[in-house]
Amino acid sequence: MERPPHEFNEPQAQEKSRPEKLTREMLFLAEQSAEGGLKVLPGKEWSLHYPVEPEIRAEKLQGLLDGKYTAQEVEHDIKPDALLYDAQDIQKDGLESVSARVRDLSAFIAHYDYSRFAEFVASMQGRDIPVSELESLYTEVTQSRVQKKVMDAYGHTGRKQIEGALRNEAEAVIQGIENLPRSQKVLKALKINWLSEELGLVATEERDRVVSELSGDERKIFETLQDSYKEYIQNGDENSYQELTEAIQEDFPKIQKPSTSGESSESMQELEKELEEFAEQAVPPGSPEDPAIPPEDDDEYHTPPPSPGESKEKMQERAIFEINPALGGYYASGRKSYFDIATKTWSKKKQLSSYTTSIEGKDRRTISGTLDKGLKSLPLPTGYELDVDSLKVKGANIEIKRDQNGCFYIESSGNGSFSVDFLQEQNPFAGKVIPEDTESLYQGDLSQKTETTISKFIGSPLQKAEQARQHILANHFYPGGGDLEKAQALQHKLRSESTGDDYLQNIDQSEYLECYSANTKFIALMRKAGIPARLVVGHKVEGAKKGKSSITQSTGHAWAEIWDGTTWRRFDATPNPKPEDKQESDDDQKDSKKEPTAEADDGGVDKPQEKGDEEGQSSDDAEGQSSESGNPLDQMSDASDGDIQNSESQLQQAQEQMEKMTEQKQQLDDKVQDAEKFQDLADLQKEVEQSELFDDLKKELEDKLEAKGDQMKDKIKDELDKMVEDGFLDENKRDEIIQELEKDKLEEMDRVQREVEQDNRLYNEYEDIREEIMPLVDKWFQYFAERLPRQEDVGFDEDSLTRQGAFDRRAVMKTRNLIFGTVKNPREIRPSIEPRFMASILVDVSGSMSGPKLQSAQKLLIFYSELFSRISQAFGYIRFSIDTFSDSVTEIKGFEQDYDSPQRYDFEDGTQSTVKVRLMQKLATQGGTNMLDGIKKAAEALNEQVEEYPDYASAFYFVGDGGDTCGNATNITRFLQINEAERGFGEHMYSAILLGNEAQRRELAEIFGDEHTNVAPDFDDLIETSMDKFDEDLEEYLKTKTQ
Repeated sequence: MERPPHEFNEPQAQEKSRPEKLTREMLFLAEQSAEGGLKVLPGKEWSLHYPVEPEIRAEKLQGLLDGKYTAQEVEHDIKPDALLYDAQDIQKDGLESVSARVRDLSAFIAHYDYSRFAEFVASMQGRDIPVSELESLYTEVTQSRVQKKVMDAYGHTGRKQIEGALRNEAEAVIQGIENLPRSQKVLKALKINWLSEELGLVATEERDRVVSELSGDERKIFETLQDSYKEYIQNGDENSYQELTEAIQEDFPKIQKPSTSGESSESMQELEKELEEFAEQAVPPGSPEDPAIPPEDDDEYHTPPPSPGESKEKMQERAIFEINPALGGYYASGRKSYFDIATKTWSKKKQLSSYTTSIEGKDRRTISGTLDKGLKSLPLPTGYELDVDSLKVKGANIEIKRDQNGCFYIESSGNGSFSVDFLQEQNPFAGKVIPEDTESLYQGDLSQKTETTISKFIGSPLQKAEQARQHILANHFYPGGGDLEKAQALQHKLRSESTGDDYLQNIDQSEYLECYSANTKFIALMRKAGIPARLVVGHKVEGAKKGKSSITQSTGHAWAEIWDGTTWRRFDATPNPKPEDKQESDDDQKDSKKEPTAEADDGGVDKPQEKGDEEGQSSDDAEGQSSESGNPLDQMSDASDGDIQNSESQLQQAQEQMEKMTEQKQQLDDKVQDAEKFQDLADLQKEVEQSELFDDLKKELEDKLEAKGDQMKDKIKDELDKMVEDGFLDENKRDEIIQELEKDKLEEMDRVQREVEQDNRLYNEYEDIREEIMPLVDKWFQYFAERLPRQEDVGFDEDSLTRQGAFDRRAVMKTRNLIFGTVKNPREIRPSIEPRFMASILVDVSGSMSGPKLQSAQKLLIFYSELFSRISQAFGYIRFSIDTFSDSVTEIKGFEQDYDSPQRYDFEDGTQSTVKVRLMQKLATQGGTNMLDGIKKAAEALNEQVEEYPDYASAFYFVGDGGDTCGNATNITRFLQINEAERGFGEHMYSAILLGNEAQRRELAEIFGDEHTNVAPDFDDLIETSMDKFDEDLEEYLKTKTQ
């Protein structure tokens, strides 16, 4: 069914919903969206109708789970048989939106396989899982399969719509995955993985972002089921379905139950045992014993010796530096481009220069601390710089320095304290890329999974960096639930148990990674992808106490920077702790007491997960999301039998209304099609306006009326153009008529139409005759004109007499012999004068010529005129005139007038007309047959032409049906025999052509002579006879031009 016009898709502002105006939309939805026998009906809300009441369905499902019913006894009652949509949504959200939802819901119901669902519930007997939870889990498993089946069944447009819906669903999952119940998180992650790997609707980094939100045991189920899930969704594989079902039966109940043991995950417990031997050797980052810091970077040692009686924990909390007012963020101590594979360490190979810059500005912070003798790095956020004028020192002399990568240092002459302000840079420090930023960190290959991931990186450097980071977050956890000491021990373990040849491989294979190792892997991936990257060490400062932020031993951190093509950008690939490893600790309680603080704007690229956390979600929103299942039917209410009856009645009314409108529309369409007058269109316009049709149907009819009017105008214009082209109308008159048409006054246009039709009547009569005689015109034009010489005269080739025998002068005089090339030694055409021919045609229109005779005479005139005009245009041979006579003589065309011209000529009777119009108007029978006046007038005109054009051949052609009725026969004969132009006919060729019988020919021959009189029984013979005479006249003319 064709979709209704777009204008019905948009809600109408300030207009109350009128269901009767949604007739076509209702019918469209009922027809195009109903699948599998499902009724789709308009209603007041989105709802479903089932064969039985909700209480009975619930009892049946619970009985199925308890073993009371079989799946076959339940499946019919749990499948909806009707879908009701909120008709108001059509105007509020648009038809396309409602149609898409109806289509998706009806397709979901049609493909859901309620029989299998009943069997699934029955298979869960004896397991402590509520029916509602089972339905949710089953839907999560099967919904993707349903969507895949529907996609395969739909065409391009439907497929694109479903892909759009899947993409929207994926975006919702990506943003809210952390708020879902654990079983749904796994199933949603499986679906996102399918959308990424099979359909390409989800980017790899988005998929990894979702997986990174899974706990350890959730990830384990995900990794076990991802192949089975894809195989079932893509192909409906039964074995894969059984594997999914078994996982729901066995594994999902385990992750649904909260852990009560207080222990870490099994893998963390195993790692803790392995870390025991490294725990004592591990030291806090930034301490002199830290093996990750090479000797040349000893400026990064920020751990002062413990005070007397100070515990290790207290020492770690003691502030090394304080920031006031508080400012959180990433504080960089050193940027390291150099990685020594053998020692597994990073270094920066600093190049220092004195720093003496003073900065003005109000938005400033102060960093302060104590120092001992020597050079120490001073951590600052990227994009910030020190104001040396604000430097305050106690107990020592201090010099500030800066290295080639923009990091700051303080060189002290002894023990002392300092404070100095820092602000955002007005002109950011311009770092640069060095060759070492792209050197590989490892030899050989990493795991196949990681190498495959690297090979699939696409996009800009920032996009590839995000793909690498999400890969790390999805495949690693931070150890100990965030425990810093375990992280230090893990870093030491990875370093100690590895050589330079397998250090990165061991990092890649480890389930757990701390910041240093994770970002080292991140840099390895980036450099393998051809993107410059380096390690940054420093501190991650979070929260504040009493308005100040602190840099302590426990804030030590490492992250990475990548080159985006123009500048260095921060990327932190440190993975999240495994949720089941987290333990409530004193540190958590202390962190909860910290005040929130602003973050430094360092131009870094934060994890999308962190952005979502910052934007935040209310607990109500999170709870709402976590309770929502993947079943699109869950949020729909039940429709009663009464609702169905009302909806079916409404749909029936819509059908009847549509049929009525369709009939009315068809009637109006027919009227428009049959309209012949402009007034008809004006009446129809009013009828359309007063009709009860939909606005778009009215608009369609109005467009048709306008098109019909234009069509009628174009027809008139075409007729006018044809009349101008064929010499029936002059251009000025045509332009005046067209101007009247363009005024768009229907009543006036009818008047114009009548005038044109009246003028066109004669034209159509002429065109009918012309169409009839044109084959003859073409034939004789070909016969006479094809090989006629152009502006040359005829002579004989003197040599031809000896080359090819005697020359036949009589044969060469036959025009047709020349045309068809049947003469030996043909004439030679030499440039000389222009051979010309003029003819005067006189037609008898007396009363005796009425009926078929006049019609034949009229045809003969048009034949002569078309042929002569055509020859004249092609060769410049013929000038001709036409006169009619009865009791008097009437001029039809003078020698100087152009037969084909649209010009209106002035005639002796005071009228103006084109030649063709005059020929059609004046050729009417009346009165007697006064030949003498007509012949004298024709001879006079011919003699004048001969005097002006002495080289022209001249001929007179008479067309009539008998003798003179005025007693002038003897005078006419005498007149024709006088060759003197002053008192007689002159020296012209002449002939009389008669359409009749032999008796009539003899009567006419008494005047013109036998040799000049020809008779024909019908029109075709009349043409043949007249053309033979014309042929003879041409021969006579050619004799005079032959040398």
